[in-house]
Amino acid sequence: MEAQLQRFGRLVGALAALGIVAGSVASFAGQDAAAADAAPRDVRAAAPVAVLAPDDARATVALRECLPRKRAATFEVRAQRLAGSVRVGVRVALLERRDGKPWRAVGVRPARWLWSTPGASALVVDRKYRRLRPGRKYRVRVDVVWRDRRGDPLASAKRLSPVCRVPPALPNLRPVSLAIRGGGLYKVVVRNAGSAPSAPTTATIVAGPWQGTVAVPALRPGSVHELATFGPPCPAGSVVTATVDPGRVVRELNEGDNTLAKVCPPPVSR
Repeated sequence: MEAQLQRFGRLVGALAALGIVAGSVASFAGQDAAAADAAPRDVRAAAPVAVLAPDDARATVALRECLPRKRAATFEVRAQRLAGSVRVGVRVALLERRDGKPWRAVGVRPARWLWSTPGASALVVDRKYRRLRPGRKYRVRVDVVWRDRRGDPLASAKRLSPVCRVPPALPNLRPVSLAIRGGGLYKVVVRNAGSAPSAPTTATIVAGPWQGTVAVPALRPGSVHELATFGPPCPAGSVVTATVDPGRVVRELNEGDNTLAKVCPPPVSR
């Protein structure tokens, strides 16, 4: 008996060396997996889910507020209850786009679903986003699902909102006041109303045929600087203008607010 067992052990070892035993084990495992796949999975076939047309007003998304200077945007999603549905859910994802780049979702976590209370006539969701990045475009992508009493999906819809554009971070130099004093003294207050520091530039003051040029230093966002220069007194009733960055050396957020005009007052009698 012992001798037979030894011979059987040597046979098994030889078969293992040839890969036959390992192959048999793998074959049985494959048969088990195939049998599991063939087992019945579900007792009820899923009903087809209706998809609402893009212009169906029962699911809408609107850009309620776009505040580029504050880098904020508010979107409103509305989904009405459909016949046969009990609850409606929406999922709102913020999308961002740089010039020349495709749209991408903001954040690493997927947006969560928000659900109406059972039997509610509609679901309204407001989403306000702050600290949007300069030089980007933003919109939201909305998924809507209606479920029946069993919790099965009854219908679905996808929506894309209008776009809110946040301008790039740029300075915005503008003259905010122009004072005309006796003796040919002209004073101009310049403000950087933009969101980025400005490079040094110049400002010109024109009074009749005379033109003066004054240096404007670099200004931080929100800061002001007063300029002063002397020239010939302006004729009463004439128009004096002050223009900041007349050569457009500084790339600005708004190039249309660089000039301020004022009527020259009559001389003060003594």
